Amino acid sequence: MAIVETIRDSQVEFATREDLHAGLERLEFVLRDEIGNLRTELHAESSRLEIGMQNQLATMYWRLLIGISIVVGIFGTLVTLANGA
Repeated sequence: MAIVETIRDSQVEFATREDLHAGLERLEFVLRDEIGNLRTELHAESSRLEIGMQNQLATMYWRLLIGISIVVGIFGTLVTLANGA
C-alpha cells in the first residue's frame, strides 16, 4: 500500500501535457504583455526625444537668424560710415 501511495505522490509532481500547455499559454500571455509594455515605453521615449530635437533645432534656427541680423547690421553700419567719410 505504501508503494502505491508513493507512486501516486510522485506522479502528482510530474506535469501532464495539459499542465505544460497551460503553463506555456500563461508564459505567452506574460511575454505578450511585457512586449506591449516595452513598445509603449519605446514609443513614449521616442516622442520625447523627437520633441527635444525639434526644440533644439528651433533654438539653433533662431540663434542663426539673430546672428545673421547682427552681422547685417554691423555690415550696414560699416558701409554707411565708409560712404560718409
